[in-house]
This record gives sequence, structure tokens and C-alpha cells, in this order.
Amino acid sequence: MGGEGEYWECPRCSYTIGSAEAVRKDSINESAAGVRSRPFSFGESANNGLFPFENIREGQRQFLDDSREALRGRKIILAHAPTGIGKTAVALTAAIERAKETGKKVFFLTSKQSQHRIAVETLKGIKRLTPIGAVDIISKQQMCPLPEASMYYRAFNEFCAQRTKNRTCEYLTDSTEAVGRINSEIMHVQELTDIATALGTCPHKAALDAAAAADVVICDYNYIFSDEISSSILTRMNVSLDDLIVIVDEAHNLPDSTRDILTDSITLNSLTRAEKELRPVSAYLSSVLGGIAQEVQLMLEGMKENSERPVSRQDFLNAVERVLAQGLGEKPSYSSFVEELTRAGDIVMKKNNSSSVIDTAMFLLGWKSGGKETAFFASNREGFRYLTYTLLDPAVLTEDVFAAVDSAIIMSGTLYPLEMYRDLLGIREKAVLKEYSSPFPPENRKVVVAAGVTTAYKQRSVRMYQAYANRIADMARKVPGNVAVFFPSYYILEQVSERLSLFSLEKSFIVERQGMNKAERDRVLGELERSKSRKGAVLLGVMGGSLSEGVDYMNNLLSAVAVAGLPLSPPSVETEALKDYYSRKFGQDKGYKYAYLFPAINRVLQAAGRAIRSESDRGLIFLMDDRYAEPRYSSLLPENFRGEKVTILGRTIEDFFA
Repeated sequence: MGGEGEYWECPRCSYTIGSAEAVRKDSINESAAGVRSRPFSFGESANNGLFPFENIREGQRQFLDDSREALRGRKIILAHAPTGIGKTAVALTAAIERAKETGKKVFFLTSKQSQHRIAVETLKGIKRLTPIGAVDIISKQQMCPLPEASMYYRAFNEFCAQRTKNRTCEYLTDSTEAVGRINSEIMHVQELTDIATALGTCPHKAALDAAAAADVVICDYNYIFSDEISSSILTRMNVSLDDLIVIVDEAHNLPDSTRDILTDSITLNSLTRAEKELRPVSAYLSSVLGGIAQEVQLMLEGMKENSERPVSRQDFLNAVERVLAQGLGEKPSYSSFVEELTRAGDIVMKKNNSSSVIDTAMFLLGWKSGGKETAFFASNREGFRYLTYTLLDPAVLTEDVFAAVDSAIIMSGTLYPLEMYRDLLGIREKAVLKEYSSPFPPENRKVVVAAGVTTAYKQRSVRMYQAYANRIADMARKVPGNVAVFFPSYYILEQVSERLSLFSLEKSFIVERQGMNKAERDRVLGELERSKSRKGAVLLGVMGGSLSEGVDYMNNLLSAVAVAGLPLSPPSVETEALKDYYSRKFGQDKGYKYAYLFPAINRVLQAAGRAIRSESDRGLIFLMDDRYAEPRYSSLLPENFRGEKVTILGRTIEDFFA
């Protein structure tokens, strides 16, 4: 293992990762941290076990030692590890070492495809130290080569199920050759998909077949935390939860992601569509759905535009029962009606390749299944009136999983505070909480509270929006390079950007819009790269939006980031239900913090974290709201994010960039 191989130098941090092939420039980020840029023999890293890089920093070493100890003790380590620690490399090293000792299988869970790529490249480095197999999997729909893959996901699932059941899919061929190719090397999911497609077999099926023999599976959260998916996946691989060592990447997203699994809505329009779809199939079912639509309309009557209110789970169930009782003959049960509806939806699906009937059946099933951990409410938003149920407690899906798995590493750069994530995920005696400091030089980042502005609801006004525009313009004039400003909402962004556009600035403006896709985000990064070599640009975005989380502004692309306001969630039925539920479960103080305060702080940390992505980056972070200087809110921030309060930005900027 001491020979020289091919090495790829990270363009952001001048580190080198060993790889069996040259990789694309966007395929690595923080997992490369800690590796100096000269080629090396892997034999030199023997004292670091399976760690795939030449050097290891102290913070990274501590994380690795803590992870090894936790996994040996069959514990679950929750790690708040900032950018630059090299979380992916540490977690995979510790997990694979433990898996080699025990015969367990490693599941690396992440919701971002960019993180899939990082994990794959890290595994290629580990494979140069020890024989391992790994399979990268995303959803069946995303891997499907058929044009029908563009269908709505429920429609696609039904389409695929029918094609599979009837053996009419052209890709339902023997996967032996594809599995052999997949198991022979570690590859990205797109490479896997291309190979399987070229061999005429279903890429998702081939990936699952190959995963049965793999040491590591890279996949989405749903593969473990959705009962419906995980049971079939694990059975297919011939493993149970206690055979798994689980790594949860970007774990600050896990509570909301698992809540989304048991969240659904139905609009009056979709009920009407389903009723029309059923007319040629079943006059009876069509009539019943028409009656349910009338009952829902009564429930939603009198609601003002952009309003919502809680509704009773039982009231809706009673309404459905009333409609069912009006038919001729013996009254069907709620459950048998849903089963009939599902079968009819399958017929509609065959004819139309889509079906609102299936959506309706799934909603009815989920509404009845919801328990005391579920909130039920009605909304009238943007011309749509609908009913929603949403899971309040992610532990309903995560607690039993974490109790059953052999061990786990739960990690994020913003897993803060650790106690909250332990509570929300239902991890009890197995929990090990660890917080690590940033490995980057502290003098490279400065946090200041820009006083004199606030987005507090009662103080929002034309005058306050102008004050924000004034401060941002002043900052943009004095900061060399690109500046990013993130707001609590698109509305506040629009109000400030209108006034900001009246200033004569040398910097160009880039404004985020709702629902940006990956291609659009890439164009934004390209524009920032071009602007950096000129006078720079001002990026205006939203905290929690597509440009404030999960986008890697490499090579010091941003010289400064301003967090313009405190992104507290506006009062809503769901947030109030969360607060009440958490208060009952964890106590009143935690209830308010877990529902309102800490989710806002997490969005702040995510946005502010866009400034510093490597040890060579330097950046200013402005917390633009008076409340960040108040003990009530400043105490919620990590200690290294509690900046000094300033009223004149110019001198602070000049001193930092001198």
C-alpha cells in the first residue's frame, strides 16, 4: 500500500486527497481539510488507522478519537463540528474501522447530492488503505432513465409499481453484470446510473443488489427513517438495524426532514380533480369524494385570505363517516373506503399516468393515522384552501431507530445546541455530546453587531427599511470584493432592495428569487466569481433559502456576510403547536426555545457560515439587528459568535481589511 497514486489538489484549500482517478473540481469540500498538498505514500498514515490523508489536525484528531470511542461503546455521538474539521473523513474512518472489526454495515445518510460526492471521494482514499465496497444511491425516481421519471413523485411511484408488477418495464432485466461492475469500484451515483442504463438494467435495482455486498451505503435520510422505505431496503440487503453503523451528515436538517415524512396537505381543487377522474371508473366513489369535498368546503368556510386555524382530527373523520353513511346498502368502513379508492386510483393511473385519486387516498390514510404527536389545521393561502396534518415530534420516527442501531455519528457544522438535537431525536442513554472549535485562525473572522436597525415586527417601517439600505450601501462601498446580505423573508428583502437600488454603487446586484434550482444557483456562483475580479457584487438572499445553506462559496468568494435581522418564525398554527407540544414534553422554557428561538439561531449560523470556508479565507460577519446585543438573544449564540456592538461600520471594515 506504500505506492504513489493519483492525487487531486483541492482548489479551495490547497490540500490533496488520494484518489484512484482525477475528480471534478466541485467534488470535494471540507473532507479534504487536514491534508498537505504534496503527494504521499499511504503507508505514512498507518498511525492514523484508516484515515485517508497524510496529516491530521488537533481538532480533527480529537473528533476522530471521540468517534472511535463512541462507536466502540455502541454509543451515539452528536458532534457540533464547524466547517474545516473534516467531518466526512473522520466519520467514515471511525465507522469503517468499527465495521471491519464487527462485520457491521455503514450507512452514510445525507440529503444533499454534493455531500454524496464528498463521501464517495473520501471512500476512494480509504480504499487505497483497505479493501472496501461502497454504493451511492439516490431515489428510484432520480435514477430512472425513462422519460416518465419527470412525473409527480406519487404518480411516478404508482407508474413504476405497475410496470414492475406487470413486468412491462424494459429495464427489468438481470442485473448480475451491472452489480459486478458496481461492486468492482467505488463510483458516483451518476456513473452507476450510466453503467446500469447502458447494460439495460434498472439503475436503482442494480444499486440495491450491489449494496447487499457493500461495506458502505451512501443514501438519503428516508432510507433509514421512513418505515415504509427502510423495511423493504433492509430486507433487500438482508440486514437489520442492529447490523448498522449510521452516519447522519448535515444533521441539523434531520428533525424537519423526518417531520416532513408524515406531513401532507389536500386542497379543495385536488379533491375536485379526483372526483372528476373517478367518474368513468366508479360513480359511487366519485359521489363519495364529491360529498367529502362539500364537507371540507364547509370546514374552510369563512376563512380570510392568508389565514389559518387549527381543526379537529375527529371532526374531519366524522365528516367522512357522514358521507359514507349516505350511500345505499351497507356503510363501508373508513379503511375499506380508502382501500377501494387506492384501487380505483391505480386504474386512473394506467389511463392517465397521473392520479389525484392516489394523492387523496394517501392523505385520508395519513390523517386517520395521526396521533397526539400530530397537528391538524386549515389554511387559506394564495388562492388555495386546504387541510394539513403535520408530525410535531421527529422522535416518533428517529427514537426507535437510534435505540436499535449498533452505533451512530450525528454531525453538522451547526448542530447547536447539542442538547436540543438530543431531545428532539429521542436519544437518551446512548448520547455522547461533543462540541469542537473552528480549526481556522480566529483572526481571519470578525463578528460585529451593527447597531441601529432591527426587523422586530413592531419596528418594521419604511424608515427602518431605508436604514437597512443605508447600512448595506455603506458596507458595500467599503468592503473589497463580494458581499452577501441575508434577510429573514423575501418581503423584507424586496423592501430593502428597492431602496438599495437607488444608491450609486460600483458593485452589481444579484437578488435571490424563490425556488431557484441548481443551475440557477451555479449561475449565481459564476457571476460572483466574475465580479470578484472586478469591483465585486452584492448578493441579496434569504436566511433558510437556497443561497444561504448548502452553497459553498469557495476561494474566499465572499469578503463579508451580513445577517440583516433575526429570522424568528412568524406566529402560525404549526409553530404554536410545536411550542405547546415541546413545552409539555420538555418544559415551558425549552418549548419556546426549541420552537421559536433556536431554529432562528440555526438559520443565522448557516447564513453567517458562508463567509469562511477554508483556513485561508478572511471575512467579516455583520449581525444587523440590535437584538443580537441583548443578553436574551446573544446568550443563544455560540460564544465565538457574540460580536462587539458598533454604530459606525467604516472604521471596523477598514481596520479588518487593512
